[in-house]
Amino acid sequence: METYLIINEAHTLLPDQVRELREKGFDNYEEIRIPKEGWDARTRLSRAHEWAGRGGRYIFVSPEPVILGRMAYFAVFRKDVAVYVFSNDRRVKKELPDGWRLVELGRGDAWG
Repeated sequence: METYLIINEAHTLLPDQVRELREKGFDNYEEIRIPKEGWDARTRLSRAHEWAGRGGRYIFVSPEPVILGRMAYFAVFRKDVAVYVFSNDRRVKKELPDGWRLVELGRGDAWG
C-alpha cells in the first residue's frame, strides 16, 4: 500500500516527526505538497475524492485532522453524529467577511 504525506509547501517535518515516521515503518512515502496559499473548497474536495479512489495511507502533518478524522468516521456509522467544517477558498490567517461555507463530512458534502 502506498503512503502519502500531505504537507503545506511552507512547512517542513520536524526531526521528531521524521523519527516517528521511520519507527512506524513509513519512511518510504510520497509527499503531496499543498500550496502555501492553500486550495479552494472544490479542489480540496476533488483531491479527497481522487485520493480515496486510489487508496493508500494518508498522513496529514497537522494535529487537528486526528479529531476530525475520528469524528467523520463516527458520522458515517452513527445516525446521532454529524460533522461540519467551515471552509474558505482563501487561506488567510485573519477574519474574513465572506466566502465561508459550512461543509458536512461523513454523509456527503455541500459540493457533491
